[in-house]
Amino acid sequence: MKKQTSWVNDVEELVEDTTLAEASQKIWDKFDQAMNQLDEGSQRVLKTFFDGQSLEELSNSMQLSKGELEKLLSRARRQLVENLRQGFQVRQ
Repeated sequence: MKKQTSWVNDVEELVEDTTLAEASQKIWDKFDQAMNQLDEGSQRVLKTFFDGQSLEELSNSMQLSKGELEKLLSRARRQLVENLRQGFQVRQ
């Protein structure tokens, strides 16, 4: 077997990186579409939560009890997952 030259390795690495970048972009596009299908309140609560705001801080800023916020967050997550699954196909 011939030893591969440096440029062949560079091309293979570039193809792998490009493929990964394209796949990542498709995933983020799908995620953005799923988020945009949510109502405004669900989008806001998920974005704020994903940005790292604690439940306590979020419940105070939204003037909701922690229990109410947990229900809202749970419902928003469930809807996001359903939106992500719409039209999703797995290739094997």
